[in-house]
Amino acid sequence: MSADPAPHRSSQNCTSYNFGRRPARPWRPAALALTLLLPAAAQAQGFANLGTEAEGFALPDPAYALAFPTDHGPHSDFRIERWYLTANLVAADGTPYGLQWTLFRSALAPGGEPDSQLWMAHAAVTTPDAHFVAERLARGGIGQAGVTADPFDAWLDEWRLSGDLSGNPPSPPKAPTGVSTRR
Repeated sequence: MSADPAPHRSSQNCTSYNFGRRPARPWRPAALALTLLLPAAAQAQGFANLGTEAEGFALPDPAYALAFPTDHGPHSDFRIERWYLTANLVAADGTPYGLQWTLFRSALAPGGEPDSQLWMAHAAVTTPDAHFVAERLARGGIGQAGVTADPFDAWLDEWRLSGDLSGNPPSPPKAPTGVSTRR
């Protein structure tokens, strides 16, 4: 039998002022109030400061008619956009796999200048026993990341999702290097 690492006090060895209870913690009400108020402060600015006013950036218009292949490409007048692929695959031995690849573009300032763009790519493969993930980051304007509409090509470093307009499905992303495992 192992010893209790933090044995509880009995009433015989307690001081008379706390009767065996934990000592008072005067900071707890302040910590509770801070914990309750922080989410409201975070919501005020939104994720990645995207909840703030976005003067100079285009806003989505429900009346806009999509036009492909042009709308497969970047819309640099918007503040943020993404391109993604998800798939559920089954190997020849019946093992199921989940695949996800996403490329995000975030503008630092209105105007669509390539050097004011930040890019992030995320890839994940899920097996019945593990989840493998990897991410890449890039700054725009140096050819390290981007998207073209015709032919469709989305890339960050050597990670690439591309396809043609003949109706053929896009090629899968290249296997990432430096993949980490989360279990």
